[in-house]
Amino acid sequence: MEKVPIKVSDPAKPREMNLHDHLVDLVKRIIGRYETLGKSKNPQERTSIQREINSLDNEIDRVVYQLYDLTPSEISILERDNFKSAPLQV
Repeated sequence: MEKVPIKVSDPAKPREMNLHDHLVDLVKRIIGRYETLGKSKNPQERTSIQREINSLDNEIDRVVYQLYDLTPSEISILERDNFKSAPLQV
């Protein structure tokens, strides 16, 4: 992990700042859904919330790929090699 570059959005680049702001919004939403999932006892509701979480997680991935300007080939490598962390258990 030492060699993983950390992307710092440049305020002078509107595209980067828009992606940054969108990413922040997605993260806030996914945190909220995890909190709701932890409180829910209804199996159907939990399934629905988990689907929302999965969708938000996928959208976060897409925004990160855009922030890093990854090519389809690079994205394929990441997704194929399952670099994603294990899902959070609530």
